[in-house]
Amino acid sequence: MRNPAGYFEIPVNNLKRSVEFYGYVFSYNFEFVEIHGNKMALFPISNKAAGISGGLAQGEIYVPSKTGSLIYLNSERNNN
Repeated sequence: MRNPAGYFEIPVNNLKRSVEFYGYVFSYNFEFVEIHGNKMALFPISNKAAGISGGLAQGEIYVPSKTGSLIYLNSERNNN
């Protein structure tokens, strides 16, 4: 059995400002990627540590405070 949550995304309007904030508050270093035309700053993750990771996301589908964060849940069921 796995933990139910597998990944999260926090919508942001200004990725640079958000990275500066989270980086300062938590001393994180981010990995920057672009996925499906959306700018992402990925939180650090260690395969040796418990828990999940996620990212800050800036793009047309990411609207802070109106649609909230996206949480991806793990499932053992195969939906093919």
